Amino acid sequence: MATTIKAGTLMAYDTAETIREATEAETVASIEAAARDGGAGVIEVDGRRCYVEGGEVIEGSSRYGFEARTRDGQWSMLAAGQQDESNYLDTREAAEAELPRLADALGCSVDDVRVVEV
Repeated sequence: MATTIKAGTLMAYDTAETIREATEAETVASIEAAARDGGAGVIEVDGRRCYVEGGEVIEGSSRYGFEARTRDGQWSMLAAGQQDESNYLDTREAAEAELPRLADALGCSVDDVRVVEV
């Protein structure tokens, strides 16, 4: 299980003006500030008082990756090109939809690749 951060919208505290999409770090900082002081989660960004609207931290959320069967019959994430978390997917459905493309890229059948929860 992993922690997923859904970045929200960075807002100007004084005017409620939308600035841009918040970064994950800004989202976490705003959520932590709100938990500490019970307020809007005011943080300072580039000299402005801001808060993040709509962001959330989801503890224990699942992510999905891939394994491929090696020549000796073992299942391996490395054999499927999973060297880091950069191509993990948020839903099993999205990962399963990628199986035919992955099998084609690896030059194997879809029976030789599978989705795993990471």
